[in-house]
Amino acid sequence: MENQVVTQSPEGSGGLALSGLYRVIFSPVDFFNDLKKNPKILVPYLFLIVILLLSFFTLKDLILDQQIAAMAEQGQLDNAPENIRQIMMITTAIGMVLYAILGPLVIAALGYMFGNMLTDNKVSFMAVLSVAIFGEMLFSLTGLIMIPIMLAKGTMMASLSPAILVADQGMESFMYVLLSKISLFHIWEIIVVGIGLSVFYEVPRNKGYILSVLSVGMVSIIHVVIAGVKSIM
Repeated sequence: MENQVVTQSPEGSGGLALSGLYRVIFSPVDFFNDLKKNPKILVPYLFLIVILLLSFFTLKDLILDQQIAAMAEQGQLDNAPENIRQIMMITTAIGMVLYAILGPLVIAALGYMFGNMLTDNKVSFMAVLSVAIFGEMLFSLTGLIMIPIMLAKGTMMASLSPAILVADQGMESFMYVLLSKISLFHIWEIIVVGIGLSVFYEVPRNKGYILSVLSVGMVSIIHVVIAGVKSIM
């Protein structure tokens, strides 16, 4: 029998979305059971954008220094305008917003496709999107832990993954990108999204983890493939 996710609840949009900031970390099972009754999109999307922009503007000097250094290595600064730093700050901030919007959409599209294909239940795309947004929010929130470390070291080269062993190759190198996907935060996001998908699709936890790998994990694989292609061009 096909089950449809219920989307009506008396709880206000802000209440469940706001509590999700910490419940997705400390009690994800209970949180996703509540979210299933009342999926949230707009408010958590706004929270995600704010978190990413907060991270960017806190680290903007390090980020811009790294981008300008990369341009200098490639000889792209010769004809650059004098206000290149201001231009890069604006374009990077816009890129952060686009990433916050498109990232969960891609994850949700994959989760929706594989979830409806590999399970007997049918869940709406918007419901799966709500799981993806909170998964990305978890990743962004936990990533805030690294900000003091980066500021103290004066570099973006800080990671809770084996990527730190190849930091000398650069953050855009194939090996760095590959090993960075084995970080504590990536694994945590896959686990939490897997819990959410298992609750929404009413499947065993292991199957939820498979769906998470096929969605969250697939986005990471795409990133690694792109880095690999760039490395041989």
